[in-house]
Amino acid sequence: MHRHILPSIILIAFVSVLSVMPVATAEQPDNSVTIHLRRTSFDPLQNPPVISNAIQTDAKPNLFLVQLNITPDKNTMDRLRDAGMHPLMYIPDHTFLVRISDSAQATLDASWIRWIGPYEPIYKLSAELDSLAVATHSNQMHDLNILAASDVSVSNLTMSIDNMGGAIVSQHQGLHGVTLSTQMPVSALQNLLTDDAVLWVEQGLAPSLHNEKGREITGVTAARAQLDWLTGKGQIVAVTDTGLDVEDDLSADFMGRVETGFSPTQMYDNCSRTNWSDHNGHGTHVAGTILGNGTLSDGQHAGMAPEARLVVQTVSSGGNALDCLLLDDGFLMKAYNAGARVQNASWGGPTGGSVVSPKYGGYDLRAEITDEFLWNHKDHLLVVSAGNDGQDADQDGMIDRDSMNSPATAKNVLSVGMSESERTDCSSGGYCGTWETHFFFSAQPIKDDRLSDNRNGIAALSSRGPTDDGRIKPELVAPGTNILSARSNHPSAGSGWGAHNEHYVFNGGTSMSAPMISGLAALTRQWLTQEQGFETPSAALVKAILLNGAINLSPGQYGTGDQQEIPDAWPNNVQGWGRADISRSLGIDSVSSTWLVDNTTGVETGQVATYTVPVNEEQPFRVTLAWTDYPAATPTDKALVNDLDLEIITPNKQVIRGNHTADLPSNCRDSNNADRCNNIESIEIAEPESGEYTIVIRGTTVAQGGQQPFAVVANPQVVQTIAPPDLSVKVSEETASTTLTWGEVAGATYYEIQQSMVDDFSTIQATFQTASPSFALVTDQGTYYYRVRACNNTACGEYSNIITAITTVAPQKVFTPLVAR
Repeated sequence: MHRHILPSIILIAFVSVLSVMPVATAEQPDNSVTIHLRRTSFDPLQNPPVISNAIQTDAKPNLFLVQLNITPDKNTMDRLRDAGMHPLMYIPDHTFLVRISDSAQATLDASWIRWIGPYEPIYKLSAELDSLAVATHSNQMHDLNILAASDVSVSNLTMSIDNMGGAIVSQHQGLHGVTLSTQMPVSALQNLLTDDAVLWVEQGLAPSLHNEKGREITGVTAARAQLDWLTGKGQIVAVTDTGLDVEDDLSADFMGRVETGFSPTQMYDNCSRTNWSDHNGHGTHVAGTILGNGTLSDGQHAGMAPEARLVVQTVSSGGNALDCLLLDDGFLMKAYNAGARVQNASWGGPTGGSVVSPKYGGYDLRAEITDEFLWNHKDHLLVVSAGNDGQDADQDGMIDRDSMNSPATAKNVLSVGMSESERTDCSSGGYCGTWETHFFFSAQPIKDDRLSDNRNGIAALSSRGPTDDGRIKPELVAPGTNILSARSNHPSAGSGWGAHNEHYVFNGGTSMSAPMISGLAALTRQWLTQEQGFETPSAALVKAILLNGAINLSPGQYGTGDQQEIPDAWPNNVQGWGRADISRSLGIDSVSSTWLVDNTTGVETGQVATYTVPVNEEQPFRVTLAWTDYPAATPTDKALVNDLDLEIITPNKQVIRGNHTADLPSNCRDSNNADRCNNIESIEIAEPESGEYTIVIRGTTVAQGGQQPFAVVANPQVVQTIAPPDLSVKVSEETASTTLTWGEVAGATYYEIQQSMVDDFSTIQATFQTASPSFALVTDQGTYYYRVRACNNTACGEYSNIITAITTVAPQKVFTPLVAR
């Protein structure tokens, strides 16, 4: 047990060089190895840290940073424990925060350790709180989020917080310890920082809220022309927002498809409202974009996935405040347990600073908690709006970088920015003016740009990346201006950007873009389960599919040179990978095909997975790798923990590395041009040579979790889209056998036959493969429906006509009696 008697401290006003515990036998690497902390990054052997205004204590430290001479792998944690250390969290690169007892400190000597130094109290403090750390006599209350170590008694720390005059609002147990949402007097801050139970303290900032046109722009209309069953049927999507319409008088657009609803009091017991009705209108609009069926508009204003089912989570007691949303993973767990595997969060908040002067792009405790849940539930996809904090502060005609909200800054979410819709007629509602008219942008060319007149442009309000550690954000964009969707009938609900009629309303923001992607994710999961045979596709696979088919919008709608709206580098921090297009992503646009792998086992440090795909030279060749990464520790300034690398080896043996054309800062590239920051990597070859390409996935550093699962998707070639002709059937009344025959398709390596007992194939009873253009099987009595398609080693083409087979006699069954002996 660790003591929580808080020692007296002083604030040192001069420069203090950290003490170091040398390890005499340590083998020194040739290259620099940086320790990435939020407060400072340094190579301890080349530029030891120098900290001014360091908070000091008389107590002997037992928290240390231990940097290794070896690349971490699945055995590293055990090695640290065997050396008498208790590992608490991983800090890139090759460093662990550990607790070391006095006896272990005296005997520690290992050749695999490069450096050991104390984890200073100042390392625990988010920079925006520096001014408060010197206010030792102020009793002003402040919202603070605290991360307590995983090996300490939380009850003792809770008692200490109470003795300091603080109060705990909520707490959440995670892999790195317990996150406490508190209200504390400013005078207690120094005591918290010198308590060896505390690992991190940050500002507590509350999150806030951030379609026929949308369906057409995102490729849904084109996809449904090929696959009319692609409606989201069988999928459950959760919406964590302000609620849904009026619970007791639900809109016909959602009737009969609410899987379950959570009221504010079910989300947070301090909230008193017991129904999930929408008093604001935001949540209803979001839900309508995802899965409204458009009943009240004859289908015209239906959402992306009109047959999906809905989990409603109301995290607002009313108005704009999300006051029933806690700093924990409760909203995620409730949605998951209710069956949702896609969840929409059209909200977020700053990652630092203050309400008056917010800061963005950081990896805060909310991002860490989110990443941890998604790491532990790898089939759950959380889609998050990027934020509406785009601004041109220096009035140079370019939207400034670094405005991403949390939890959109998390690694494992799918963050969504806002592209423009195309709606210039506002006679039935909406905003049709310029960015100056409605949002006061005063510099050209933004000033005179209209809000929704060019689908290839990015909305000025849309938050841009990168994150503070250089990761690309957002990942995707989708239309978000003048979006028409369902309207809440609650009397206090607002009318957004203008009412269309009593059932539908216009609105705008990344809040409207994110649900388009959530709807597309539901369609992708339906395609994977119904068409591709995946029972539980990973979120990484869904993400990789959507990104791999995204349309690169560069150069954008206006500007040249320094004022070009979207950079040439791809992916970048304006559009991410581009505007989502489900038709391209699923390879049903008659131009591309989709090859995919969902490797749920993954790779360890040093392991390699390779795949070979054929490519022709008729179209660009794109490959995307995605993985759900282990959650990063909040005190670090580098969020990537398990680092995989994507490589392509061309037929002429050229090696191309993932994100080689991306908009990345220098700290995110190594000497080989490999990406060291992102858990999504892509390669696009505009004019590929024809031949066999090798896709390589390297486990460069898998520091936590043992093995790192991944998904990889490619659009390697144009497939034969001709459906097998003349599918026919013959049923034998004597043997109950069914024989299917069809015409051959040139280039097919095999044929896939689907059997169903419903003519829309919404449920598949069985799938068979054969190399010849005929197939025989025996069935029980009943009516069966069959269809067939031609496939090669890369993908499959269109389905044939549907044929019906009726078996009227039962097959002969032979039973062998069992005799006990």
